[in-house]
Amino acid sequence: MKRLQALLTGLALAFGAPLAAQIYPITTDAPYQIRYASNLTVADAVVNMTNTGANGNSLFGPGFGNPEGNICVNVYAFSPDEQLVSCCSCLVTPNGLVHVTANNDLISNTLTGLRPDSIVIKLVTTSTGSDYVPATQGSPSFYRPTFSGSSCTNSAALAGGDKFQISTGLLSWGTTTHSCSSSGSGIPGLNLPPGLVMTHITAADPLTLPAYNLVQFPSVGPGFDVNSLDTYLAWCANFNGSLLLFPSGPGLFSGDFNFQLYNTYGPLPANAQSPFWPNVNYLLNHKGGASVAAIQEAIWRLLGGQFEHSVHIPEPPFPPVGAQALVDDALLNGNGFVPTAGQKVAVLLDAGAGLTGAGQQDVIIEVPAHPEEKCITETPFLPSKLSREELGSITNRCANIIGNGSTFGQCKSCRLGGLGGSKQ
Repeated sequence: MKRLQALLTGLALAFGAPLAAQIYPITTDAPYQIRYASNLTVADAVVNMTNTGANGNSLFGPGFGNPEGNICVNVYAFSPDEQLVSCCSCLVTPNGLVHVTANNDLISNTLTGLRPDSIVIKLVTTSTGSDYVPATQGSPSFYRPTFSGSSCTNSAALAGGDKFQISTGLLSWGTTTHSCSSSGSGIPGLNLPPGLVMTHITAADPLTLPAYNLVQFPSVGPGFDVNSLDTYLAWCANFNGSLLLFPSGPGLFSGDFNFQLYNTYGPLPANAQSPFWPNVNYLLNHKGGASVAAIQEAIWRLLGGQFEHSVHIPEPPFPPVGAQALVDDALLNGNGFVPTAGQKVAVLLDAGAGLTGAGQQDVIIEVPAHPEEKCITETPFLPSKLSREELGSITNRCANIIGNGSTFGQCKSCRLGGLGGSKQ
């Protein structure tokens, strides 16, 4: 109760708020600031902190006279399941700049031993000490915050109490890592050659190739996501179309055709539109040990609405063993599927037949998705409201971490200078 009363008194003095106020007010350099850091297994995250000088400064700067205007910045890191994994504090002098990093300081030695991939970081600014002011006639005693201290030992566990009182004076920035793929829209971006592209297609009878067809692009120049050096696994997009192929080897048949290439996650011709393209992409990335015949039939079922008899697929049984299981899996798990790095994107080779028409067969090829580019961005921490209950919960858990007789949860250090974010 004594600590809570002191906290209320300190708040009233610092902000001119009534003792009944439940929330610390927001100011330009709010005493409570928050942000998150993600993808910590990909790149570290940095917290940069400076002291605005809101609490004063020595007239002649550092090293002359008594220090003034110092603050304690108390840092609390939470894992996504709300657990406080570390707490510490940094002494920041007026106009000074310090930083901590997530991987080196905040999650390097957690109480549980687990290193979360992302954390919420909360900063609470306090004074570096306080003076006791005795009661006078008509005025109760209280603790007046001071900003001349040179240590913030245990301030993270005692923030808001008599000694370390809530204060303004902090500005902070943090970095986090995100995907910045070339498409800019969360879908796999591909750079495909424009116009009609000469395409060499090979098929086998019986189905001895690793796909229903194999596709090559003999004349595609450099700079595209398909090239003249690779051979692509390919599948027929519809049953009614046909490809005129000629014998080219034992059991092999080949031919040259012109197609226009489309990313199935981008705009498609009107007769090639289908809500099941994500499911087809899912299927191509989750074939398991299915046969070529089962995979082809499953694609026809998803895009054409039914299994189709084909002279190239041995029967019985019909549909081939495993085809229905592929369809069921794709319908259950493939809605909204988006390939990521290391997976394949279905690219449509369009000749105009679409998904149901006759004429030259439209073809699907598997093209590797771009490795995700990772960008590190730096933005300010956001000021927020802080209830007494939240502060009490944070400092109580921090005190338990610090008081368990070990160094678990302790930040390693606060380093002078700032670290910026740059593209990886």
